[in-house]
Amino acid sequence: RKIALSGTPMEKNPADLWSILNWLQPSQYTTYWGFFNKYVKTAENYLGYKIVIGGQNLDELAKEVAPFFLRRTKTEVAPQLPPKIMQRVSVDMEPEQQHIYKKIKDSKDIEVDLGLSEPMLITNALAKIVRLQQVSSDPWMLGFDITSAKIDWVLDYVEDNPEEPIVVFTKFRETAQRLANNLKADLIIGGQKVTGGSDFLNGSTNVLVGTIAAMGEGLNLQRATTAIFLDQEWSSVKMTQAVDRIHRIDDV
Repeated sequence: RKIALSGTPMEKNPADLWSILNWLQPSQYTTYWGFFNKYVKTAENYLGYKIVIGGQNLDELAKEVAPFFLRRTKTEVAPQLPPKIMQRVSVDMEPEQQHIYKKIKDSKDIEVDLGLSEPMLITNALAKIVRLQQVSSDPWMLGFDITSAKIDWVLDYVEDNPEEPIVVFTKFRETAQRLANNLKADLIIGGQKVTGGSDFLNGSTNVLVGTIAAMGEGLNLQRATTAIFLDQEWSSVKMTQAVDRIHRIDDV
């Protein structure tokens, strides 16, 4: 007998299911590309390469995988959990932040002169998006000694709620490290775990700071009552998983 357990059997597109189905029923699921072409919708980009844009024939897919799946939702397993309360907080960037952000946004050059020792290289649209995210999160990581409106907001919130267990997520290691130092908080980042969240879980500190990638999987952070996201990952699944490190059954 074979049993496959997964919290996220499908993360990017329906083809993610194939490896599980192939392992469970190799005689039935013999070709990955047959499954891919049937259930994954693609299109050509401007370079002529095929890119995934979503799923297709999803009703048929649901019927095909139904005999293999036993699924229970969180509300069925743990109805005692309180509902998630999602709140978007608007924070205006400081004037210097706005100036740098606009200069990067409006630039059409690969090299952007921002008054640093060297011009900033922005080679493509994706690089520009990342630079804009960094400026809006914390310009310090790019070498600017200016105030971050988001960082100030988090510092004020923590100061105003000293008894509230809080987890702060960001996609940037430098931001996490700086914020943890300012708050004297527990820290978890990729490739390095400072106390591994133990200080937060045992109540020695009420604040845990880390990257979404490092804290978004495999951790039980249910002691927290609040999660703050300074920025977001591209994948909505990763964002949901990060929230669910907190919104989960408390076995402690």
